[in-house]
Amino acid sequence: GSRVAQFLLDGDAAGPLKKTAQDLEKYDRRALEFCHKMAFRYSKQLFAIYQKKEDPYFP
Repeated sequence: GSRVAQFLLDGDAAGPLKKTAQDLEKYDRRALEFCHKMAFRYSKQLFAIYQKKEDPYFP
């Protein structure tokens, strides 16, 4: 998980995302599926963060 996050953020933990889904698939063909699983698993928490506008990088 942290390896995927480092790749997506290009090493900048302060964000924002710097890579696309296509970049991620080229980097690791299983990483996109991992992201889908994490989004599904934590969807309620992610939606709460989105609703409260707690993350400035949430679209």
